Amino acid sequence: MKHARLVVHPGKAALLAAVLVLCALPAAVLNTLPGYLPVLFLLFLCALSLAYAVTVSRSLRCEGLGGEESCLRGESVPVSLRIVSASRLVCVGVSAECFVTDAFGGVRSGSGLRFTLAPGESRDFGFDVSLDHVGKYTVGLRSLRVSGLLGVVSVERASSFTRTVTVLPRCHELGRLSLSETVRTESVYANRVSTADSVDYSGVREYSIGDPIKLIHWNLSSHTGSYMTKQLESYGNNSLTVIPCAVTPGYDPETAMEAFDGVSECCASLGMFARNLGMDAELLAEDDTGEIGRRPLVSTEELMAALPGPEKGSGCERLERMLEKECTRRYSASNLAVCTSALSEYAAKQMMELQRRMKSVILFYVCPYGAPEESATDRAIRTLRAADIQLYVIQSADEIGRSAV
Repeated sequence: MKHARLVVHPGKAALLAAVLVLCALPAAVLNTLPGYLPVLFLLFLCALSLAYAVTVSRSLRCEGLGGEESCLRGESVPVSLRIVSASRLVCVGVSAECFVTDAFGGVRSGSGLRFTLAPGESRDFGFDVSLDHVGKYTVGLRSLRVSGLLGVVSVERASSFTRTVTVLPRCHELGRLSLSETVRTESVYANRVSTADSVDYSGVREYSIGDPIKLIHWNLSSHTGSYMTKQLESYGNNSLTVIPCAVTPGYDPETAMEAFDGVSECCASLGMFARNLGMDAELLAEDDTGEIGRRPLVSTEELMAALPGPEKGSGCERLERMLEKECTRRYSASNLAVCTSALSEYAAKQMMELQRRMKSVILFYVCPYGAPEESATDRAIRTLRAADIQLYVIQSADEIGRSAV
């Protein structure tokens, strides 16, 4: 325990002040030593009460918390706590304040435990914490407050006894997803660099930022007046790339967490789906520094370690940057799955570009119940449907299995 502070209870302090005024009346009338005795005795009791609370609070210690634990979304986590008194004095009033944070780091809820302790006694407490959303939470003891003999002043000591709980996403069965079978049969060429760069292209398109200079079709560019790039045959590996984006534009905290549940469980379900087919799965994510990295999508624990948390914003720039990287990547996975709670028309155009490059593109768009409707998002969804891209609109994480089975 550390960071002790005094807490004055206003109601009892007002009552004590009234009693002190009454005790001061004899002193004012008699103006003798016996007249001052009631006031002196009351002040002595106040000092004794404060010293008693300070002494007892220093003798308390907490056991049982610490470490890390994990559970699936919707499950309850049992928490046990033991408070031990090493004092020879009786703890006439102890209040333990427990707390649970939310996924954004703020305190979601708190509860107080009130009890007394005999000299050398220990008291065990057990309770269940229900965690309904994916993310990392902290469960612990915020403070211990020990009341003095009079109950007017308490000594509160901050506590650092906590436990980290990681709520993992659930995996859902995905049976209707269509993967690129053609490229899967070409997986022996997955990591082989083509030696026929000048002749193995299937067409041309306008130059895009990031295209290799050596792929520019110079003869055609001189006739059209703009740079034209050779569009190569698709070389990919037999794998699945998952791109998550948990931007929650204008959502309240509860709706934001529902969106994050949907995005994370889509990613987890896709990873399980790929593993069941004997395919490799990777997660493409951007960290806080803006660096885009790839990680194998092997387990839900590794997913939670790599997946960015819910992010408040008004757009999906992070998703657009990751899609741009995939568009400029020549040798990549044959299948691409986007799991997002925000969508723009530019992101939709990039997904269509990936489809034109003979990639199998799948989109899981998470729009929780009560989320505001965006006209730009509706236009992007209609554009993707017209392009025959596999698209699933999810309003709850529990709908993932039903929508893609």
